[in-house]
Formats: sequence, structure tokens, C-alpha cells
Amino acid sequence: MKRQWSTLVVLAGSLVFLASLYLPWQQATCNTQSGSSKGPGDVAGLLNLFSSSCQTIDPLPFGGGSAAALTALALAALAVIALVRPQLEDRLPIGTSALAMGYFATALTQTTASWATRFQVFGEFHTASGTFIGVAAAALAFLSAAVPRRRELFWDRSALSLVRLGLVGCYLATLLLPWHSSTRNGHAEITVLGIEGLAGTLAAGCVLVLPLVWWRADGRSRVDGIPLAATAALLTGAAITIGIVGLGRTVVPWVAAGLALALLASAAAGGRPVTPWLSFRTAIGAASLSAFIVGMFLPWQQACGTEINKALSHRCISENGWTTATTGSTAAALAIALFVVLWIPGHLHVLAVELAAGFGLLVATAGFGRESLRGPGDYRLDVAYGSTVAFVGAAALVLLALAGVRLSPLDRLRILERAIPIAAAISYIGVIVVPWWDILPERVESALYFPPFSWPTMIAEALIGVHLLGYWVRRAADPVARRDWLVALPLFLLALAALDVIMQREAGITWRGGIVVGLCLLLAFFGYAERRGGLRKLRIPEILRVDRISEP
Repeated sequence: MKRQWSTLVVLAGSLVFLASLYLPWQQATCNTQSGSSKGPGDVAGLLNLFSSSCQTIDPLPFGGGSAAALTALALAALAVIALVRPQLEDRLPIGTSALAMGYFATALTQTTASWATRFQVFGEFHTASGTFIGVAAAALAFLSAAVPRRRELFWDRSALSLVRLGLVGCYLATLLLPWHSSTRNGHAEITVLGIEGLAGTLAAGCVLVLPLVWWRADGRSRVDGIPLAATAALLTGAAITIGIVGLGRTVVPWVAAGLALALLASAAAGGRPVTPWLSFRTAIGAASLSAFIVGMFLPWQQACGTEINKALSHRCISENGWTTATTGSTAAALAIALFVVLWIPGHLHVLAVELAAGFGLLVATAGFGRESLRGPGDYRLDVAYGSTVAFVGAAALVLLALAGVRLSPLDRLRILERAIPIAAAISYIGVIVVPWWDILPERVESALYFPPFSWPTMIAEALIGVHLLGYWVRRAADPVARRDWLVALPLFLLALAALDVIMQREAGITWRGGIVVGLCLLLAFFGYAERRGGLRKLRIPEILRVDRISEP
């Protein structure tokens, strides 16, 4: 009973924290502009009063905001599952998710405060109500989750575990410190935190999952911990390579890189040794992954021309894949996960096709954004060789994953029965992904427009949609395939769609929002029917049977 009450508090805290993300976390001091000779009681005075509304900083458009929203949604979903299925509560990572939400809440306080220093032209900023509500809700959820689940967070007190926890804490702390700054007269004017970029946010997510992997203590800690630590180290290096014009790099990124390498070494220490699948196929996979990763660090775009030469001492300037490809960090994480699945036989091998599909979609998105442009005067932006190297490696990795697929005999009747949800899942992925490629007519593109600050949410929607499609395809091919998440995943996608709709509330309901919501509801209905045995076994409740109503 005590655990149920704590779970209810965790659920309430996560929902309140999610609501606080739509409130201002920083607010400028209101100053009424007196640009008119009329008094405040006149019409012009009232218009000036309302036009000079206080400038606010909301957390969602900035670094870590979308990650915080996703973490809060995941924690709320886990709490609901624990309340509905109490026997599964000990297997759910509620404590780790609450810790992650608390970390991102702390990151948002630092990020919004950093942005407040950049917007001082609008006035003196101070902490607003959203910060107090969000931090209080996150702290309440964490305390309610941590007390009854101490073993999940503090599972071992050995020297190696304490060192690992210390490295995790120090690394996460470095992401909350300035990685770039500009100084004048010895004083920092503008600072950019490590958590603000997508690479830093994903690296924080990987490191936050590491304690959960080590807590399992089922012999797989070395299998799962090494890829996570390697991904965090790679993303840290990617974040270091991304430069910001006019800002210098501090010493903090190099400290973070050292801590990331120490985490990788600690992940390799302990745990059962892994017997890898050393074969020609594994060698091809390693070469393909290496080509993609190396290509991400090579130049993707080059800007050349006389105007560039006048502004800088260089003849050309270049940007690598981490800078030009918005989805590059997520694609790199998926590439490592795909290689691990191909490397270790029998370990999550069913996810190979889904990982390859998600990885291919993100790489295709980066490919559609690669084009040569000509600016004013002699300025031009050319495609560089780094993108070609990365695309070749990505294509080889995807083909390697698809080559290992063994198709089982298909039952035509089972496919026809599940054709509608499969088509709905494909349509959902298309509505989310195709607008990224900028290949649709302008009228359709505007109807499916989404704001650029929702990229992490959109990527999560696409990847979960691919995973849901994989569930339905397996159900069509295998009658004993799992069907546990056929209802939960569409509902989670519906919650993500609600986040986007709320973020776009000023524009109203768009065609994209309506289509996504409709497809999520349709997929949830078919998932419910599948769990009940299929559409043929689904029965309408007697109270809704209109045909049984007899005339008086």
C-alpha cells in the first residue's frame, strides 16, 4: 500500500512537472513603454501597455526541454503501469527515470538562466513561476520514487560501484557548466552550456541509463554498458567539435571527454566477458560503422568565396556532420546500437531491422538536406566529401542488417487481418518523416509544418513509430509474437502528439496534428482488438448493442 501511494505521488509529480514546461521559467521585469503622448487611460496608452508585455523564457524551445518532456512522459507511463500491474513494479526503472527527470529539471534551470543573460536587452530577468513549480514537482517525484526503491539507485557499495557513480555524477555536472563563452575585460558575457546541444542531451541520457544497466547484475552489464559508455564518449567528442562563431571553448569540454573515457574504462571492467561473433560479417559491420563515424567528423559543407576570404584569414570554412546534420547525433547512437545487435548473436536480434529502418530514415533526412547553395556575391556553400564517406558507411551497415533477415512463411489471412494497422503505422511514419525531406509541394509542406525546436520529440515519434510497425509486422508473420505494447505505444505517441499540439497552440490544430491524433487513436483501437484476440473475436458490449433494443 505504501508503494502504491508513493507511485501515485510519482505520477502526480511527473504530470505537474510536464505542465510546468509550458510556463515561463525566466521573466523580464515589466517596463511600460511610454512612446505615446497620451496617458495610460487612453486607447493608445492601453495598446502600448499590452504591447510591452513582459518577455519570458519557456524551457521547451531550448536545450534539454524536449528531453525533460520525454522523461516526464516516460515516468508517468511507468507509474501508470505500476498501478495497473503491481506485480511488474519491481522490474520497472521508476527510480532511475525519476532521477533523470530531476537531472533535466536542474539542467533547465541552468539553461534558462544562461539564456536570460543573452536576452538582457529586453530587461532584467528573474526566476518565474515555472521554475519553482517544475523543480518542486521533480524533487517530490524523485523523493517518492527513491525511498521505496533504494536498491535500484544504490544497488552496490563496492569500490568499483562507488567509482562508477562518482564518474557518472561528475560527468553529468560538466554538462551543466559553460562549454563556450565570450569574455570582455575578463568577465564572461555569453555562455553556452554543454547540455544545450542535441549531442550533449543524448550523452546525458546514455550516462543516466548506465546505473540502471549496472543495477541489473544479471551478467549483461558488460554487454550493455560498453555500448552506452562508448556512445556517450562519441557524443562528447561530437559536441567538442561543434564550434560557435564568436565564442571560445572553455576547459570544461576536455574534462568531460576525460570523464567519458573513464566511464568507458569502468564499463569494461567487471561483468562477464563477452564472446563476440568474430566473422567476416562482423568485420564488415565494424568497417561500415567506422566509416560512418569517421565521415561525421569530416567536412560536410564548405563555404568559399571572396566574402569569406575578406571576413576570415581562411580561404574556405567547413562544417562537419555533427554541425550540419540535425539528426546526426541520434543516427550515430542508432548506428552503434545496430552494430551491437549484429555483433552479439541472439541478443535482441529481432530489433536489427527496426534499428536499421530508424537509422536509414535519419541518414536519409541528412542526405536530403545536403545541397550546394550560392549566396550573395561570390559566396557559395558546397557539398564536401565527408558526407559521402558517412553515407557509404551507413548504406553498408543497413544492407548488412537486412541481409541477415530470414523471412518466415507468411499467412495471407493473418496479413489481411492486420493490413489496416500496418498501413496506419506506415502512414504515421510518413506524416512524421517525409516533411523533413523538403520534397512535398509547398501547400502540403505548410499543412504538415512543425516548429524546429521540437526536433527531439519528432525523432522520438519516428523511432517509436518504426518500433510499433515492427510489432505489427511480427504479429502478422508469427501468431505467438508479443503483443504487450500494441496499446501502450500508440497512447504514448498520442501523448507526444499532444506535446506538439500544445507547443503549436497559437497556430491552432493543423492538418498534421489532426492526422497524427487520428492515426494514434486508430492504432490504439486495433492494438486493443489484437490483445482481445483479433477483430473477429471483438464483441460490442451489450449495453451498446442498438440492434437488441426492442420497440415498446
